[in-house]
Amino acid sequence: MFISMKSVSAIVAGICLGAVAFQAEAQEATRLREAAKGLFLIGNAVPTRAFSDLIASDILAQDFNRLTCENEMKFDATEPQEGQFNFRAGDTLVEFAQKYNMKVHGHTFLWHSQTPQWVFQNPNDGRPMREVVLARLENHIRALMTHWKGKIQSWDVCNECFEDDGRPRGFSPWRQNIGDDYMEQAFRIADKVAKEFGEEKVLLVYNDFNMYKPGKVQAVVKMVNDFKAKGVRIDAIGMQAHWQSNDDPSIETIEAAFKAYAATGCKIIISEMDINTRNGFRNSGRGLERDDSVQGNADSSADALAKRYGQIFDLFVKYHESIYAVTLWGIGDSWSWLRGGQPLIFDNNLDPKPCYYSVLESLKKGQKELKK
Repeated sequence: MFISMKSVSAIVAGICLGAVAFQAEAQEATRLREAAKGLFLIGNAVPTRAFSDLIASDILAQDFNRLTCENEMKFDATEPQEGQFNFRAGDTLVEFAQKYNMKVHGHTFLWHSQTPQWVFQNPNDGRPMREVVLARLENHIRALMTHWKGKIQSWDVCNECFEDDGRPRGFSPWRQNIGDDYMEQAFRIADKVAKEFGEEKVLLVYNDFNMYKPGKVQAVVKMVNDFKAKGVRIDAIGMQAHWQSNDDPSIETIEAAFKAYAATGCKIIISEMDINTRNGFRNSGRGLERDDSVQGNADSSADALAKRYGQIFDLFVKYHESIYAVTLWGIGDSWSWLRGGQPLIFDNNLDPKPCYYSVLESLKKGQKELKK
């Protein structure tokens, strides 16, 4: 069959147009870590059992570029007895992150919970307890930074040290033994150790829940500004985003907190995100807990959750120049500490929910704005 040059040209043109269309379609982000490029890191906090689950590990590798251990890097997990360290579980996460070109966030050096009792026991050697506990904290930080040198890009130095109204946390063995300046001392130690190992680029973070409440916002901003005035390094503010699906907190309230934290010059990290659809939250004095007595206080429909996630991520995108990372606290609903609810973007079977696609679309819109 004879084909004219005109026909050949038309066929070639059609093939080229098809190739261009295919290329454009191929470049369209279909997973979260692609869509978040240029905006902020997108992370997940997981137990190490996730890495032996084929579906969970595939989701982590394809959708996220930052990982946090839920518990495996905390004090009780890494140094259960003085001077006896256990890094195996943390190593599992770090090795997975390195394999898939992911950043790692360390959680956490100092917290009133999950700290072994030996840290605060008197050795009866004549030293003041302030000196004893600070030395133990420094040994602990040095051991962790030594072991994971060059492998962890940020650390929560202090976790949950303020009440919602801005007062220092009442229940804190660290404060009781070291004194009111215990947070300042912890950041000084972390900075000193980081410099010893050439780790000045590791972000030192203060992390807390209910970080949108005015009293806590004011207290954290004051702490950061005081630290900076004294030459104490603090690089980022971690906002635990355990929020509700019924506009609590409101977008306006979250945005006001963003503005206040950004004004300090610190990066913002959304450190523990999930959206509660079933229960309430309460501050028990020891930390943020589920409040199972609260029922029906949030719209748990898939559409409502998708809308809420989309609105919040639209706000994240708006403030992407101030936000370093956004981390979801868990992979799927059955992995969440909010048992019985639907707080995450993957369901019990680790299938993506409508809220996954609302997050993806928000990130894609943000990426398009960057390219204009």
